[in-house]
Amino acid sequence: LWPPCRQVQAACFSASGGPGPGRAYPLPPPPPALRGSCSLSGGSRAEPSDHISPKNIGHVLDIFIRLGHLPLLPPFKPPKRLQRVGPKRRDQEFTRALGPRRQETWPFLLSTGPQSGLRKSKLSPQRLRLILVGKTGTGKSATGNSILGRKVFESKLSARPVTKAFQTGSRGWAGKELEVIDTPDILSPQAPPAMAAQGICEAIAFSSPGPHAVLLVTQLGRFTEEDQQVVRRLQEVFGVGILAYTILVFTRKEDLEGGSLEEYVRETDNQGLAKLDVVCERRHCGFNNRAEGAEQEAQLKELMEKIEGILWENEGHCYSNKAYQYSQQNVLLKEVQERRTVQGQGSEEVLSEESRLERLCHIQKESEETHKHLLKRAPI
Repeated sequence: LWPPCRQVQAACFSASGGPGPGRAYPLPPPPPALRGSCSLSGGSRAEPSDHISPKNIGHVLDIFIRLGHLPLLPPFKPPKRLQRVGPKRRDQEFTRALGPRRQETWPFLLSTGPQSGLRKSKLSPQRLRLILVGKTGTGKSATGNSILGRKVFESKLSARPVTKAFQTGSRGWAGKELEVIDTPDILSPQAPPAMAAQGICEAIAFSSPGPHAVLLVTQLGRFTEEDQQVVRRLQEVFGVGILAYTILVFTRKEDLEGGSLEEYVRETDNQGLAKLDVVCERRHCGFNNRAEGAEQEAQLKELMEKIEGILWENEGHCYSNKAYQYSQQNVLLKEVQERRTVQGQGSEEVLSEESRLERLCHIQKESEETHKHLLKRAPI
């Protein structure tokens, strides 16, 4: 398995934000499981090769992920045909081995920038689902109200959770509709297991077919061990790939007293926070939930720029997993069933709401067990 072939090396560094076209890709150190003595017998060292089927690259990367070398990357989906990564012409138009949709829009986005380019292209959906998560007392509901520009969610200073059930609110912004989902305390270690399991299934149903961005809310200067447990639980519930859609939102921005949030995050001695910020590709922003008017809109604009960046990286697709796919299938099935009933064409027997939720919880539980197994090998 080591060293990997040149295509696998390129795929690894391309997926993780490599040094860019025309630059050398340094060979990473072997995974810990391959260092030192090896218990395998009858094997030999594989030499780098340029000949490998694109279908096999995904299998090799999956092995690296399980060994802990690439712990936080989503499963690699190889393109139908491989292309050389590099300049296409001297006018700096690039092609990438990321599929035809990104390939066609890349020269356009290169000249306009990701944010303005996405607003003018078909990659940016008109309806965006944003889900708020975090431990109790960080200001999730207040942040949701700031995003919506009005008080929709109940928010007050309390030692006990204020949000008891899922709540949604929406608003328009720059021609888009923002749907904000406020969640109860479902990821905290103190949450009762039965209530947390039920809440997680409801979260998937509420945000189906999947969130376009996850806003992980934490209070400035108070990122604790409990926050890290929430992050781990977030990955167990939604999958390790969810951090590719996650933005760190710091409340009480006013405590900086005119200082820079970028400088605060860069110079923090909190290793857990520093590592999480890197894994989230330094997508973070601050909110003063007492701000009004122009200051409030400026905060939302900064957040939306981070969200547009996520959409650009994922070609406008929302996050999805097996549970979300099952939930969306039920939604479509229910719509077809209602349409047939109205038209008087008879109906096929379908699952009840309780049966659907029970099946969804079963699928979610299986996914969680898989994610927990992967996180034991490669914790954040």
